[in-house]
Amino acid sequence: MIKSTIKWRKEFKIDELLKEDFGDDLEKMVFMHGFSKEGHPVCYNVYGAFQDKDFYQQTFSDEEKRQRFMKWRIQLLEKSIRNDQRLWSDESDTIRSLNSSLHVQLGWFKSHLQSLCKHSSDCKHKLANALFIIETGGNDFNYAFFQQKSLQDVQQMVDEVIQGITSAVQEVISSCATQVVIPGYFPIGCMPIYLSAFQTNDLNMYDELHCLKRLNEFATFQNDHLQEAIRKLQEQHSKVAIVYANYYNALRELLKHAASLGFKKDEVQKTCCGISNNEYKFNMTSMCGYNGVPVCKHPYERVSWDGVHMTQHAYKLMARWLLKKNIIHGISTRV
Repeated sequence: MIKSTIKWRKEFKIDELLKEDFGDDLEKMVFMHGFSKEGHPVCYNVYGAFQDKDFYQQTFSDEEKRQRFMKWRIQLLEKSIRNDQRLWSDESDTIRSLNSSLHVQLGWFKSHLQSLCKHSSDCKHKLANALFIIETGGNDFNYAFFQQKSLQDVQQMVDEVIQGITSAVQEVISSCATQVVIPGYFPIGCMPIYLSAFQTNDLNMYDELHCLKRLNEFATFQNDHLQEAIRKLQEQHSKVAIVYANYYNALRELLKHAASLGFKKDEVQKTCCGISNNEYKFNMTSMCGYNGVPVCKHPYERVSWDGVHMTQHAYKLMARWLLKKNIIHGISTRV
């Protein structure tokens, strides 16, 4: 079998295939994103895309187009496999295990405490000034959206995700935490990964910042429910500073004043590390870190680093806003 595979790869000219440019029109149908609990790259097949008859004809109407699709699909898988091998090389031992859910991270934390503290009073002293940040389920929603789940289906996940967050907060408080920050959900409708995936010609779907309204409405829905859960936690633990970090407003404020903050006005929603023909320079099949994906010369002029994360300059400005307008005040009024 191995000999046959090697022969096929040679005849198919895999290395040459990797250099071919098939455009980015097919990425809506099949794309790689993230990893499974076992650490394997995940391939998403969006069969609903074939409901668009024009797209179906454009992709499969003749033998040449079918061959193009097959080559594109093989290129996608090959790129993902090679990128995965790079991630799992001996030089990257620190990311061998990608099973890093909130529950797993709490296990790591507890294990660390056992090595750090001899007894509970010792932990209480050492953690007196520690600041805990509990993330809020972003990947749960990301994977759901990119599996083409409806907005209503994703909204039904919110209560379960928030339950996981509140349980984590309860656990760190039981371990002597006295200051906990719980970030809200970003305005995902402003991010290149979502803007490119859900791009539409209907201008009514966008707001004044060219962000997708419905996706930001979901983010607001999630954040409203999260803040209600935080209020209940504050009532239960009056001696603990539990603060909501308003990531949503922090990023929106940055985008509103992007030009005056030093960002290039016409490149605010373009990735710095990315490649694509679309206006966001984001391609799910050729993400930052893949071979041949370029990096912009001046990252401080961009808000988005790779379509999913911000640049260091953007994070720095957001952190300043959060500390000044939100976190420090929230902690000081409750301690």
